[in-house]
Amino acid sequence: MTPTECLRLALRTESKPPLSSDPDDARILHALTGMGTEVGEMLDACKKVIWYEHPMNVQNLVEESGDLLWYIGLLIDALHLDPEPLFAAQIDVQDTRPLLDRADPDADRALRHAFQIHQHVSWLLHAKGKDAVKEAFLFTATLRISAIVQNLKGLLLRYERTLDDAMNANIPKLEARYTKQQFDRVQALSRDLDREAVALAEGMLLK
Repeated sequence: MTPTECLRLALRTESKPPLSSDPDDARILHALTGMGTEVGEMLDACKKVIWYEHPMNVQNLVEESGDLLWYIGLLIDALHLDPEPLFAAQIDVQDTRPLLDRADPDADRALRHAFQIHQHVSWLLHAKGKDAVKEAFLFTATLRISAIVQNLKGLLLRYERTLDDAMNANIPKLEARYTKQQFDRVQALSRDLDREAVALAEGMLLK
């Protein structure tokens, strides 16, 4: 599944309440708010692996990655950007220095990638909150989005998963949640988590 196709399918489920005279501005704020919540989930997953010595819940990691990609797609669409070069860009995000020299190396690197994603998302939230000049925000957001995507690739790679896995799993999960393949407030609040989990697991098998 290409990023463009994933974005098209995912954004069928976007909620669009009339919150602003500038619809794109409201969509940008929606995307950034969601990205902030999702990266918190990723940090929590990494925390449990390192400090609580739990094995990584790979299915949950893929699910959270898919959720983050949903919000990244919303931001890309609201900024009227082409997702393909942003996902294809090769940015060197690998830092071989361990954060914790006695931790499992894969878990340590996953945590570093999660930190980097958090840093870039936090910058975007800060810039938007400070009402950055639109052109300046657009330019830097393009670089930050690419860096977030590259770090997400690196994080998933630590557990032998890819962005394709996350995209392939996220769309079936959304289709299981919304029976009409569009946002529904009731279905968003009253989710059938078992049905979504089955759809997610089946989607992870797709290539």
